[in-house]
Amino acid sequence: MISYMRNQRLVTRSDEKVRETRKAGKVYYTCDECGFAYETKEFAQKCEDWCSEHHSCSLEITKHAVEV
Repeated sequence: MISYMRNQRLVTRSDEKVRETRKAGKVYYTCDECGFAYETKEFAQKCEDWCSEHHSCSLEITKHAVEV
């Protein structure tokens, strides 16, 4: 299911999902578990997978997070 909002879109791929946000002409991907944003969908998905499995954040992944 893809759900559209004003500047956000939920991107789903099989059971994977990250939130896509557009701001100032750039696209950011956000982990639905912890809310950290990334410039690549891959890091957002890694973050979400880690958060879901470990119920915590990984410093190795979150060091790539950006402020939106």
